[in-house]
Amino acid sequence: MVPSQQEALFALAADARRRIRARVVGVTGSAGKTSVTAMIAHCLQGAGSVYATRFGANMARGISWNLCCVPETVSYCVLEMAIGQMLSNSKIAQPDVAVFTNIHPAHLIYHKDVQTIARRKAQIFSSMPADGVAVINADMEQSELVQQVAASRGLQVLLYGTGPGVDIRPIEISACENSISLDVQGDRCVVPLVGHGEYAVQNAMAIAGALRALHQPVAVLMEQLNSFAPLPGRGQTLTYPGANGAAHILDHSYNANPASMRAALDELAMMPCTGRRIAILGQMAELGEEGEEHHRKLLMDLRNQAIDQVWLLGDEFMPVFDTVSQDTRFACIGLAELRQKFSAMIDPGDLIMVKGSNSTGLFRFMERYR
Repeated sequence: MVPSQQEALFALAADARRRIRARVVGVTGSAGKTSVTAMIAHCLQGAGSVYATRFGANMARGISWNLCCVPETVSYCVLEMAIGQMLSNSKIAQPDVAVFTNIHPAHLIYHKDVQTIARRKAQIFSSMPADGVAVINADMEQSELVQQVAASRGLQVLLYGTGPGVDIRPIEISACENSISLDVQGDRCVVPLVGHGEYAVQNAMAIAGALRALHQPVAVLMEQLNSFAPLPGRGQTLTYPGANGAAHILDHSYNANPASMRAALDELAMMPCTGRRIAILGQMAELGEEGEEHHRKLLMDLRNQAIDQVWLLGDEFMPVFDTVSQDTRFACIGLAELRQKFSAMIDPGDLIMVKGSNSTGLFRFMERYR
C-alpha cells in the first residue's frame, strides 16, 4: 500500500528515472520555455529517438507522468520545468543539462519579484549530477545570481548572450533574417531562426547551448529547425482567407507577461506586411501590485510603435487607458464583441497579432482559426 496516489506516482517516476538511459534536458524560464523545449527536441531527432514534455505538464506530477511515459530505448528526454515546485521538479527529473532561458516579471502574485523568481528557478540545478551542464542566458536579469547557484553546485556552465565572456554569441543575422551566424565556443555555425526579433535570436542561442552541452554538432542538428512548426498559440502564423484576398494572423495567444508581450510586438513589427498591422492584446494576469504599472508602460511604449490598430481586452487596461485615450488607434473591446467584429476588422494583406493571458479567453477564441 502507498499513502497516496501522488506518492505512488512519484515512486513510479523515480523508478522510471533510474530505468531510462536517455540524457535528460530540463528547460526553464519566464517566457518561451515551451517553444524552446519543443525546438531542442525537434533538433535532437537528428541524433536519435527523443521524448519531450506532453500536454504542457511541467510541474511535479506532470513531470512524473512524463517520465513514466519515456520508453527505455529513447536517447534523449527533453522536459519543460516550471518554477512551481522546482525543488521537487529537479529531484524527479534529475536533468543532465539544464537550460535557463530568461527571467522576467511573471506570476508576481506568487513570487514577489524577479530576484525571488531567479532563486526559485535556480533550484533546477539542485538535483543535477556532478557532471551536469547549466546553459544560462548571460543577458537576462539576475543572470549573475543564477550563475552563482550553478557554480556552487559544481556544474559546468555554458553562457550565451551578446556581451563579453560568453561561450555562445551572435555574429550576424542574414539579410532575409531567417538565419543567424553564431560563435559557439569558437566554431562558426549558421543556423535557422524560428520567428522574428530578439527573442528568436535568444532561442537559437539557447538551443545551440543545449546541443553543445550534449556534445552534438550544432549546425547540423539545428538545420532541423527548417521543418519546425511553431506550437498553437506560441507563434503560429495562420492564413485568414477573405473574399478579396488573404490576411495573416500571428497567434501568440497562449499566455502573456510583459516580456513575452514585447517579444510578440517586436515580431509583429518585423514581419512582412502589405496591409495594416493590428494588435489584439489581452491583459497580463498575475502581476500583483505591479500590474497597473506594467500595463501603463506597455501602452506608453505602444504609442510610439508603427501599429495601425490596437484592440485592448481585459479590466487591467481600464485604469491606464487614459495613457492612449486621445489616440484613435486604440480601443477597448470585450471577447463577445471581438467574436462579432473580428471578420469585419480584417482586410486583405493585414497582419493581426493576438496575445494575452489565458484568463482572457483569447487562446480559446483562436481555436476556430487554426
